[in-house]
Amino acid sequence: MGFGDVSREKQRDLERYAYVDPVTGGDNYNFFKIKLADVQIPGFFVIMDIHSFKVVNTVCGISRGDEALSGIWQCIKKALRKSDLAAHINADHFVMFLQGPTDEEVIWQLKGLTEELAWLAIKKKLPRLVPYFGITRWNSNRKVELAYGESAIAKHEIKNRKDINYYFFTQENNTRLMEEKKMEDSFPAALRAQQFEVWFQPKFDTVTTQMVGAEALCRWRKIDGSLISPGAFIPLFEQNGLIRQLDEYIFRKTCQQQKAWLDAGKNVKPVSVNLSRASIYFQNVVEEYSEIVKEIGIDPSLVPIEITESVAIDNEDIKLLAEKFYKSGFPLHVDDFGTGYSSLVTLNIFHFDTLKLDKSLIDYIGNFGGERLLTHTVALAKELGLNVVAEGVENDYQVEFLKNLKCDSIQGFYFSRPLA
Repeated sequence: MGFGDVSREKQRDLERYAYVDPVTGGDNYNFFKIKLADVQIPGFFVIMDIHSFKVVNTVCGISRGDEALSGIWQCIKKALRKSDLAAHINADHFVMFLQGPTDEEVIWQLKGLTEELAWLAIKKKLPRLVPYFGITRWNSNRKVELAYGESAIAKHEIKNRKDINYYFFTQENNTRLMEEKKMEDSFPAALRAQQFEVWFQPKFDTVTTQMVGAEALCRWRKIDGSLISPGAFIPLFEQNGLIRQLDEYIFRKTCQQQKAWLDAGKNVKPVSVNLSRASIYFQNVVEEYSEIVKEIGIDPSLVPIEITESVAIDNEDIKLLAEKFYKSGFPLHVDDFGTGYSSLVTLNIFHFDTLKLDKSLIDYIGNFGGERLLTHTVALAKELGLNVVAEGVENDYQVEFLKNLKCDSIQGFYFSRPLA
């Protein structure tokens, strides 16, 4: 073999290392980008992930996981047309370029790929392979990484959806992300400037209609005096972890307000405060909140803790946490009951003393089946010794129905909106 042959062999090895994905044997992302740079016809840039692919590696092992990725690659190749491109990026992340079709044709093509992956899982005896896709439009004037970023944004929008598994990027997505980034960046300064206000939504006795308590809610007032909707910043802060700092801030402010009312000689009622999922995972949350009430000088019974039903049911550590809150003197409310896998037996185990019926259940009043469900839910709660609060009550019929059920108290626009 001559030197020329050796050089050619090395060149082939270099190209293989540079352009061939070691798991699938197909194109890697670097080669995909080189090929895409030569494309002049517009089309769609698509990235694909597999829901919970780590389950395949965990249950079946790494080698079977790699075998699954090779099978996924074959399904992708089968779904592509001659003018399309695809590559394996890493793990269960793949990228495709679908040349020239309409939105409807892209959806049809991805639906076919979804079906192929379902069959692959059956044939290979693997856990379900359920893909989800982020899609953006592409033309030759665009930068690849910009298109990738837009597709990633679109993919994030669809990650937790159950009804569809694809999403097209829109400029509204980008605008919203920029707004979210702005809120995230301004959070520390807003917290220091006390732009977050505690508002209160009263709770009223169903029979006497006297106020028996309230729930503390958060509002963000900007420097110009306008309010940012909680629906805009609460989910964002839950995702990025900032909600833990906000939880503590609202709890402390509520305690301070209760102390001010006590010092003013007011007839003080309990004001419940929400505890987010992120705060629950914070190891010393009970000790921290106990220290705050001690420092401010109020009884913990004046600030019950609200934990959403989904957190209460899904979190394995909630029993220990509830026990610690209970022993520290904090009443425990389970919030949003009726939105998840409701379990009154679990609530009995976890030291909750109040059940808050979600508005989605209250909206069933007027429907025969819904009313029977509410009747039995309230009866069972009473059997377990729980107080029952109905949220989202808006009309006379709902009030009368809940009164007949012996529901303890009502929170909703019927009596009062949240108040500054």
